[in-house]
Amino acid sequence: MFYRSPFPFESRFLNPFPLQCFGKYPGPQTTGDPMTNTPESLVLEHLRVIRTDVAIIKADLGDVKAMQLRMREDFNRFEGDLLRFERIEAGTQLRLDRIETRLNLTDAE
Repeated sequence: MFYRSPFPFESRFLNPFPLQCFGKYPGPQTTGDPMTNTPESLVLEHLRVIRTDVAIIKADLGDVKAMQLRMREDFNRFEGDLLRFERIEAGTQLRLDRIETRLNLTDAE
């Protein structure tokens, strides 16, 4: 399992091998020649780290999309309630106008 920081905005680009310090990640593979001792697949190591970060971002994006869907549903429910109240108020106003007309309670202007 990969280390996941409790700080979501922590820059992961400061250390190209973030798991190496925890002893779980072996670090870059080196060539057999001790004179050069350079990473054999430095690009692949970076791509693995990027792939891990992309997987984390995809999981977080799924959570954001689910939250956005719930917010849209709540907004649509709220909008529906508002329309129902407006319909009730319009019906009440219409009934009040008819009662005033029947009883001749209209104000003389």
